[in-house]
Amino acid sequence: MSARPAHLPWLPAEARVADRYVRALLSGRYASAREALPDCQRALDRLRTHALARGESLPFRGSRAVWCRISKLALDAGRPPRRVRYTREERQLFSSHAKQLMDGKYSDAVAAGQACLQAHEKMRAGLSSPPPARPLRCICRAIAKAARALGRLPAGDRWTPAELRVVKRYARGVTSGRYKQLEEAARACQAELASRHTVGSTNVRIRSHAVELGWTGACTGWSDSENKIADRFARAVINNRYPDCAAATDDCMRALNKAGAIDSSRVKVFQKLARRTRALGRKTGLTEWVRDELTVIEPYARRLAAGEFHSGYEAASECRKALARAGFTLRSISGIRTRVLKVARALGRENPRVAWTDREKARIDRIARSYAAGEFPNSTSAAEAAGRLLGNSQAGRPRSLASIVPILLARAHELGRPKYRRNWSPAENQRCDSWIRWYEQHRHIRRYRPAQEAVLGLQEELERLGSDRTRCACSVHFYWRQKRLLARSIAGRPT
Repeated sequence: MSARPAHLPWLPAEARVADRYVRALLSGRYASAREALPDCQRALDRLRTHALARGESLPFRGSRAVWCRISKLALDAGRPPRRVRYTREERQLFSSHAKQLMDGKYSDAVAAGQACLQAHEKMRAGLSSPPPARPLRCICRAIAKAARALGRLPAGDRWTPAELRVVKRYARGVTSGRYKQLEEAARACQAELASRHTVGSTNVRIRSHAVELGWTGACTGWSDSENKIADRFARAVINNRYPDCAAATDDCMRALNKAGAIDSSRVKVFQKLARRTRALGRKTGLTEWVRDELTVIEPYARRLAAGEFHSGYEAASECRKALARAGFTLRSISGIRTRVLKVARALGRENPRVAWTDREKARIDRIARSYAAGEFPNSTSAAEAAGRLLGNSQAGRPRSLASIVPILLARAHELGRPKYRRNWSPAENQRCDSWIRWYEQHRHIRRYRPAQEAVLGLQEELERLGSDRTRCACSVHFYWRQKRLLARSIAGRPT
């Protein structure tokens, strides 16, 4: 039996569409392959929609596959590569910051890169023919390369013999069973090493030494007895004793722990049950779109492309009512919206995203400088201030916070604000646990939105404690901590 190719070959119709945009790129209509990518993808979607109307099927091409195809054909046709090599002045600048990094002036390559970025902008302003602007990641990579050429060890080899002795001691503890979880040993080892290395790198070191000592926990699969227990609950799900796999997960974990089988997380048990139910013949909730449904969807997609609907959700809401009147299986509003938007783009609907103007970028830069200087407590308040300063965009509607925050953070990091993640202290975890217990007592009162109230209460308590945590960070840690405490209680371990 012949092996399946890694990528599906391009059909003649798809190749003709890609060749057309390659010729447009070579003629100068597009400045780069990435600029030609959205138009090429829309043309391929339109081609796929017409093929579906004829009863044929074409494979879906992702953005990376289309971009690689256009770039490769353009290079084969003689288009010069876009990469601009570093000049002599830039290499001298990188070498000087690499020497300062080795002398201990900067803590890591990122801090050296942020300082080098500011010096690079000043150097470009003083040259008659300056090099192009370099992003921070390229400068950090160049400084790290120059430092390695000067004799600096890579990040993975900067472990001293004394630290390796501590790591091997914890690896022996994992192998002997003194630590139930590898992460527990990694955190204890990191604390003993005064947090000189991250938990991830410490975890990798302990894992490698433990495997050398014969530990098999890193690659232990499910045994026959464990598979029998999982199959029993998977058949119970198929026989409608449980509504879904999530409802059967807790009972399956109790049965596994009672049998002394494994010490696994709730997510892994749920994924195992989902795989076994599909293998035993359970039908998934995903159904293919039939041609009659697409016939009902097409008028609403045309109206959306013509501008009669303000958003995809508005068109999807009306389309869902029409599908229900026609007697089709009720689908989710998000699934209908995705299909309506796809057909509307194939019919020529323009991308509703509006490019950022120079005026907006200047105002974002002003707020980013204030945020980097510490005038705002968190990114949310800075983004709200930027939204008030920007006003309405060219499309006649204000910019959303979700679109402002990434640009604001990227610019603030370029201006010197460090990227850091603070671990939760024991006092913060104690308050989080108290709100989790409050939520478990009041979760049945749905009209009061207990989860939202718990997250807001946690944020207020942390502010009184003097800890600056965003609402998003409190929400993510609240749900993660809740699942962790639930898994520990099911396994019979102290919380």
